[in-house]
Amino acid sequence: MSTYAGKGYFVAAMKSIHIRPVQDEGKNVTKIHSHDYYELVIVVRGEGIHWIQGKRYDLAPGQVYLLRPGDTHYYEDFQHLTLQNFMFSRGVLRTCGKLLRALSGYETFFQNDEIQPKIKINSSLIAESDVILQYIGQENQRKSYQNSLLQFSYIAMLLGKLLDEEATGVTVLFPKDNLQNAIAYMRQNYSKRICVKVLADICNMSYSSFHVKFRQEFAASPMQWLMNFRLQKAMQMLMRSEKSIAEVAYACGFVDPLYFSRQFRKNIGCSPRKYRLDGQGNIERLQGERTQKDSSYLKLHSYRDKMKSPVELIDF
Repeated sequence: MSTYAGKGYFVAAMKSIHIRPVQDEGKNVTKIHSHDYYELVIVVRGEGIHWIQGKRYDLAPGQVYLLRPGDTHYYEDFQHLTLQNFMFSRGVLRTCGKLLRALSGYETFFQNDEIQPKIKINSSLIAESDVILQYIGQENQRKSYQNSLLQFSYIAMLLGKLLDEEATGVTVLFPKDNLQNAIAYMRQNYSKRICVKVLADICNMSYSSFHVKFRQEFAASPMQWLMNFRLQKAMQMLMRSEKSIAEVAYACGFVDPLYFSRQFRKNIGCSPRKYRLDGQGNIERLQGERTQKDSSYLKLHSYRDKMKSPVELIDF
């Protein structure tokens, strides 16, 4: 992977295939390693074990993992494991962080290290990500500022698809079974009044136990988590709808528009009105480009096999 991610490239992508030798009767394992960039891993097919920061994760098709800079990981006991690997630098987040933060999956991907895999996607999204991989791989073979811009646009398109938890084909995964019901309840009822006692009851836990366990898991109290989620939804509505500021506040569970504006400024760094004015035009242009790309997907998919695939065959 370093072959593609090195040499100063801003974004890189490749497909890796891990094959277990027939004559090997022992436990096959890759080398423990880490990177100084982000790596997005999508499991295409096969099975195996993914060790990340000393924690075990059983691999299955459709899983999506995000490795942060410095995370140590390796694969073990794999059988015909095929992965899509997307690598990108910290500069990607610095450049389009504001747009990504407006998506519902931003916290899951970039602010909660405990959730792995991040999401699970269906075969249609795996095929779409493969097309994006092909294009990034092609641009990796060329060296120009134009190619770097295209690489950036492709990885932004992929992140936009994966971080949209409401998109077709995306399944949100929860870190702990006993907190799953509380998370699901807040996601589904964020526009309504929610209290911690109700969440604790849903999880069959006492108020104090639930509060402590939730904070240990998410590094935030339940109400802080709910506040962040409501603000994420508000950011989406400000960008994608024509609702007034007050209407956005009420739709996201805030009973007082003034309180909503204060919390928005405190957490996001600007007023809801300024956020809308600064970002809506960029979002509309980005969505227009995505719509154009998506509409040509079937055409791209029909001849993607004709393109040279950046595949690295790894045999252990």
